[in-house]
Amino acid sequence: MELKIFISEIVTKWLKSNKFEKKQLGLSGAISPIIGEKGENYALKKLKEHFPNYEFLKTDNSKSPADIIGLKKSGKFWHFALYQVKTSLDKSNLTKNIPEKETLPILAKIIKDNFIVSEQTKRVKKRPLFITIGYIGVHSTETKNGFRNKIIKSSAYSKTFSLNNLNLQSKDKTKLKNKIHKIEQ
Repeated sequence: MELKIFISEIVTKWLKSNKFEKKQLGLSGAISPIIGEKGENYALKKLKEHFPNYEFLKTDNSKSPADIIGLKKSGKFWHFALYQVKTSLDKSNLTKNIPEKETLPILAKIIKDNFIVSEQTKRVKKRPLFITIGYIGVHSTETKNGFRNKIIKSSAYSKTFSLNNLNLQSKDKTKLKNKIHKIEQ
């Protein structure tokens, strides 16, 4: 499966679903989209460092509730981890109570539905699947050399999604969800 192509399919289906509001595409207190993108790039770098057994990609131009999607393929099941990244100059703006908290579960359902029918997954569509959602808050500070980013909040939302009779106990699901959505600085 080509994760980049699969994510593009998901974003296209998300945009066609009309279940989003344009205001949800904005940044949380960032002074420009450039700073927001730098925050996303920083979060992506940290995710790749902390979880090398996952493949992480940014979504197309942040046009969905998830800015970053990670995938871990294991023999037992595949795990998708969806992240909304907010970047702000003001730490008080970095709260996990964001509009995407309501729309990330809708995107997870689109992934679940598309996993069954996508050409990208035709050889693995019966594989057990686990989808988790979370948030990363990046504090951006201006220095004489530009902007410096630091992750100050990273957490999971309570909802999870399974497909194809995933055989994990609830405590195992919770442990995995909390681990992948907690990035230490």
